[in-house]
Amino acid sequence: MHAKKVSTPMRHRLIYVVIMLWIINTQATFEKLYFATSADSEFYPCLLVMINSIYKHHANTPWEITVYDLGLTPEQRTEITTLPNVHVDTLEQVNPSMLTPFPVRQNGRTARGYYSWKPVALKMALDKYPYCMYIDAGLELQAPLSYPFACIERDGYFFAACSESHPIMIMSPPKIMELFKDEFEKYGQETGISAGYQGVSGHIYKSYVLPIYQLAKNIEYFQSDPGCPGGFDYSRNDQPLFSILVRKLGFKVHSVHYFTWLTKRTHGKKDLATLCEIAKKELATHGFIPTPPPPQPEKTTIEEKDDKKGTPDEQDKTSGKTVQKKKEPVTTPAKPEPKNSPVAQVIKKLRVKKTAHFAQIKNRAAGRSHGQSKIHPQIRATKRSFK
Repeated sequence: MHAKKVSTPMRHRLIYVVIMLWIINTQATFEKLYFATSADSEFYPCLLVMINSIYKHHANTPWEITVYDLGLTPEQRTEITTLPNVHVDTLEQVNPSMLTPFPVRQNGRTARGYYSWKPVALKMALDKYPYCMYIDAGLELQAPLSYPFACIERDGYFFAACSESHPIMIMSPPKIMELFKDEFEKYGQETGISAGYQGVSGHIYKSYVLPIYQLAKNIEYFQSDPGCPGGFDYSRNDQPLFSILVRKLGFKVHSVHYFTWLTKRTHGKKDLATLCEIAKKELATHGFIPTPPPPQPEKTTIEEKDDKKGTPDEQDKTSGKTVQKKKEPVTTPAKPEPKNSPVAQVIKKLRVKKTAHFAQIKNRAAGRSHGQSKIHPQIRATKRSFK
């Protein structure tokens, strides 16, 4: 009996299952897990989905997350803080345009401050927590982040590649390449990191977090540039800075699979509204209290509107204001002309003519109804005498 060969797709699936089991079972000894993210009103539905995924995959571990406000509405801030593990903080504005939307793609896609707020969020998170996993609000967890936290505990950081073939050089504007000229000669062809999915701790606060935080004070280092080797759409704003500094410091960068296997993107998905409603229902079991929708105005018919309007006097009484009612214009009747006046005589003649005219029309109509033709009476009499 010969054993059957395992097909290549099946082999890949088995490898994937083994790696995932190893990643999930790799546990950190942290007593509590700390997360950080940033969101505005546009990303609020994604934020709810992301927080709900943390509840799902870290139900047995104490955790806490801080959301840095990029433009949430007051209702959204109040709503999200009803969850016991969630806190909302205001970002330090290190440059005047940090929260202003700017175009970052040719299709019209915008980003606040060219993402210059992300180094500030990392710095503020480490000012608050000893370590944290920063995750963009547009991501959703597919599995527990046990392995990234284990790396943070062991190495002091966790970074994953953004793709298998996405070198730093192709996404860097000329200004960044001039700033890190020596570094780009050495590491320009290395793969960039996922800037929206990185683990940091106090061990790399001075060497990694503070230098990029200082660069965030000048928004020109984050601007999209059509002079980028890959073009305007390839110009990444914060990613080249994070990536070149990680390579310069010699930090280990894990495979992109540690990013794609553990998370997935939700921003821009067609079913995001459905995912958000499901997340709200599941978060309600953890204390989430959604804000009730604003009351809708009642639909009234035209007759009901007229009834509700009332008279001007009634409206004035309810409003408490004394407003004089508009006077309606008074029409005075025209004075009759004297009987012997020229105008009266002309009117009388016209009435007589009009009466005679209508009588003539009436007589003609009566004659036609009896079969009589239009013949003068004298001619009709002579015709009768000949007979």
